[in-house]
Amino acid sequence: VSFAYSAYTVFQNLNFEITQGQKIALVAPNGAGKTTLLHLLSKMLVPDQGKVSVYKDQKIIEKRKYFSDLGIALPHPYMLMDYTIEENLILHQQFHQNPEFKHAAELAKLFSMTHIMNRKCGNLSFGELRKATLIKALMNHAPYVMLDEPTNGLDDRAKDLLLEYLKTLDGILIIATHDRSWAVDL
Repeated sequence: VSFAYSAYTVFQNLNFEITQGQKIALVAPNGAGKTTLLHLLSKMLVPDQGKVSVYKDQKIIEKRKYFSDLGIALPHPYMLMDYTIEENLILHQQFHQNPEFKHAAELAKLFSMTHIMNRKCGNLSFGELRKATLIKALMNHAPYVMLDEPTNGLDDRAKDLLLEYLKTLDGILIIATHDRSWAVDL
């Protein structure tokens, strides 16, 4: 895969394979291309050359299926600010066609968010909004999880809880972070 922003080449002939169960931390300074790589892997960006292929049982997964199997948390929360956390999660759940809301409630409890699930996202602190974004990314037991700077805005306890939870995931996990001390324990 090759990708450039105008005349600035971010990746040239990048080629790698990620297998089920792998947990990868992309640790680099700001501006090194971590977010761009996540955008390429999540198919939010199209490479200038090459392609990103996702396989299951040696067959390419169609784009719509991949999107429904992808849990992603980007630095921008992508939440409807006039809706409550719970309403945002229900909309997300409906997109993924997952009728069970139980896991979102478990994650809310893990992050001590249960008491504010009916609060509008526009009224949340930065840390609360980050936790809500992480719940949204993780609530559907997605086999592919991508988290961009997941510790931004989290206190030490929330970082520890997130780390321990991520260690239990069975699917592919890719984290982009500059927080080397946190990522090394993954």
